[in-house]
Amino acid sequence: MSVPELIVFDTSLARCTAAYVRDGVCLSGKSLPDLRRHSRHLLALLHETAAAAGRRVSDATLLATTVGPGSFTGIRVGLATALGLAAASGRKALPLGTLDALAHSASLAAAPAPGAYILSLIDARNRRAYLGLHRVAEGGRLELLAGPVVDHYQVLLDVLGEQNLSDSHLIICGDGAAAALRDPEYGAAFASLTKEQTLIDLSAPSPGGLAALAWQRYLATPSGVPARELRPLYLSPSGAVKARRASSAAPNTASERGATNS
Repeated sequence: MSVPELIVFDTSLARCTAAYVRDGVCLSGKSLPDLRRHSRHLLALLHETAAAAGRRVSDATLLATTVGPGSFTGIRVGLATALGLAAASGRKALPLGTLDALAHSASLAAAPAPGAYILSLIDARNRRAYLGLHRVAEGGRLELLAGPVVDHYQVLLDVLGEQNLSDSHLIICGDGAAAALRDPEYGAAFASLTKEQTLIDLSAPSPGGLAALAWQRYLATPSGVPARELRPLYLSPSGAVKARRASSAAPNTASERGATNS
């Protein structure tokens, strides 16, 4: 049986990131600075990342890409690239949620103990953010508790208020984290969610976080899905309550629900 190899990439936020994973080990990874020109750099980045692992892009068993939430254009670049690579090779794909990738990246950076929580926030402007809340389980596995949702800060605070966070360690990450914490009206409420908080300077998923999430998805769905079935994750504020209820009843596949901001 061949050893599984994954080429993983993220274009959903400001940075363009890729990683190459073989049998659960991230062999190489790289993240480009805030160029906002993902379409110009992604393919070269994928080839460079594979070469750094001593492999080729065509050696990968599966493709894995983030499907949102995030930049409308950026996500489309990732999906189009996955479709093109799949058409050329017949390989299948794994959809990854951007908020899940942020949480895995924060977990690698902070090495939290079981029982800690990770709050990922992506800025959606005008006191709105995309939210994902994960709990660190035994063995470092992350459990999705709330999200993905997008809404006004007040609604997000209500979502978080449904969780028993007060005595826990909360790790906060994402490009919307600092904005929420320093907001003159709602910052104090975010800061008082728990007694102990750690703000991670993480505006986009790291190569290691992408690799960890992709491998987890691979273990759950080793055959992947046809790349043509990948869908961007679109959300809307009106869907917040529905998404919150669904998140507790279904696995987070990142391709079944939907929003992005441009």
